[in-house]
Amino acid sequence: MSEIYYYIARKDHQPGELLGGGNFGRGYREYCYDINTSQGAFNGWKIAKEVIFEIIRAKHYPTLPSRLECSYAYLTHEAALSGFVPNQGLFAFEVEVKDLLAPSHIGDFTLLNSENNPGASEPFIPWVENTAHTYWSGHAPQVPELLTLSAIKVVRRIA
Repeated sequence: MSEIYYYIARKDHQPGELLGGGNFGRGYREYCYDINTSQGAFNGWKIAKEVIFEIIRAKHYPTLPSRLECSYAYLTHEAALSGFVPNQGLFAFEVEVKDLLAPSHIGDFTLLNSENNPGASEPFIPWVENTAHTYWSGHAPQVPELLTLSAIKVVRRIA
């Protein structure tokens, strides 16, 4: 594994700042369920998808770290900035993984992004279960993302 990775956040961070495990999962605790807005209604589906991913991980891939307890980062600069839109309340950073021996997993971010959804007539839960198996198997990720129980250290802001 490389020692330099890339991290996208809704908060600006300073060089040298350590971000502990669980940064991703903690964000879901702040999601509001509001069916009167498209984002609020969509948040419920995102959380449901993550919970199903966690159930599949715990049952079939118990040695892999939970997405809800990990720090995460992209493996390449290009992957991190592939969907990045400046001035949209997001920040991009170059980061280092502090403990390269910490439990980790490389999954395919495209399986979790907002463009990857079941068809309108396809049952949600079986679709997510199949998607989760693909993610946790780590087979040929299109956009690899690193999950790690290690803290990550901000090196510098890149966008």
